[in-house]
Amino acid sequence: MKLFSNGKISSVIKITLLACMALFWASPAFANGTDSKGELKKEITQMSNSEFDSWMADYVVKNKNKDIQDKKKELKDLGVEFTESPKSDLGISIMSSGGYPSDVDLSVIGSKRTQDIFWRVQSILIMTNTLWDCGSLDLLSVEWDPNRAAFYSYSTDGNFTSLLDYSKRGSGALLFNVEDKRMYAGDSTYGVAYVTLKSGTSGDLEMATKYTHTYNDTSVTWQVGSNVGYSTTGPSGGITYTLTGSTIPANWSKSDVNAVINP
Repeated sequence: MKLFSNGKISSVIKITLLACMALFWASPAFANGTDSKGELKKEITQMSNSEFDSWMADYVVKNKNKDIQDKKKELKDLGVEFTESPKSDLGISIMSSGGYPSDVDLSVIGSKRTQDIFWRVQSILIMTNTLWDCGSLDLLSVEWDPNRAAFYSYSTDGNFTSLLDYSKRGSGALLFNVEDKRMYAGDSTYGVAYVTLKSGTSGDLEMATKYTHTYNDTSVTWQVGSNVGYSTTGPSGGITYTLTGSTIPANWSKSDVNAVINP
């Protein structure tokens, strides 16, 4: 009986390899082995864009409590530039139903491999607890300063997150749907924008993300121009999304900001 096609076998092998690398990264042997670092650095340069997106998200999830400067140094040794901001209570709207903002960990990070011509602006969402009374699809944005960087491409984990709208990519925002109903404590997901620095500009590359969780009402779908719009006052210097109209389900939101310093 044929269980997998060759393509599926390849995908399974890649996923298994990435998982093993993530576990190996956290082991004491890695910290002490220069040969191992060299091997991992080579593996990273050979990863496809989607494979590196997944590896980067796994790294952030597994090392979320590690000091940011330590993470920067570790990744620099692997040929990866990295930036992450300390966590704060920015943009938290607290509600008493459907879970709490503290039930999710939200980060926006910047990363760049040596060989890449673009920076990754990656929003990573971690379920620290399982949310309840989930409504329709949740919203997740990836935002950046459009005066400093131009849209190049995008990616998702291909599981819990899918692209909702990229009509404002020239203004520094992508909007994603998140299927939170399928997510449980310990699950994570992400959306990524690949952006290229604009010539003739200088200064920091500001970035941001916002996550909106819906609960109770499962009848509402998100439609740009109907119940989702855009504001020109985003924290990254570009735009952000807003909820508009009369068909807005009960919700709460959480945000994070970051910057690549003088890239």
